[in-house]
Amino acid sequence: DMLQGEKRESQIENLLLEASEVLESGEFEIALKLYGEILNLSPDNAGALVGMGDCYMKLQLPDNAESCYENACLKEPDNDKGWLGSGLLALYKGDNKKADICFNKCLENSAANDKAFCGLGMVRVNRGDVDGAYDYFCKALDTNPENLSACKSLMELSYKIEQFGEIEIYLNKFIDLHPADLNMRYGLAGIQYKNGKLEDSIKNLEYILALDSAHEPARELLENVRADVVLTK
Repeated sequence: DMLQGEKRESQIENLLLEASEVLESGEFEIALKLYGEILNLSPDNAGALVGMGDCYMKLQLPDNAESCYENACLKEPDNDKGWLGSGLLALYKGDNKKADICFNKCLENSAANDKAFCGLGMVRVNRGDVDGAYDYFCKALDTNPENLSACKSLMELSYKIEQFGEIEIYLNKFIDLHPADLNMRYGLAGIQYKNGKLEDSIKNLEYILALDSAHEPARELLENVRADVVLTK
């Protein structure tokens, strides 16, 4: 019996791995079937429920996803991924109060979850709490400098409150990791222009145009920055 149990455990582990790879590759229907197989073998498997929820979100079936995430949290109350899924779904539905609770539950079980920090930032944006949102987006980026949502949201807020010190640091980190991301490099050039770092801004804009000569926004900004350089000399 013990041998059977172990065999089943390893079968479930293999299926979970396969399902997550299939989900990553974008074959959501197939992943859904695999998660279903796991739940037949192990009805309380929170990992499979979360995976199923993720599939349903990708297939734009939020109600199905919701019951999967909630079920996962019931079966395994310390499942950070279940709470994260529930939080993102609540955010998507505009339920800020529920989203707030879920993201905090996620952080109780996974203290450095950048997606949960970012989610709490979004909740603050929805509530009009700019300072709170700003802090959470910074926390998300301190945890994971590659969190694109947090980066874009912080950039938007920075323009709103005309405060460009932090976002420049985070964008520099992001560009170090993703030098070919021309959109974010353009974002950085705009921030550097705002910060009066005209030479840095020009370097980044020239880099963009060297790789993509048809990048009109970069060309326009470059003209503006160069005109300012002439004025400051």
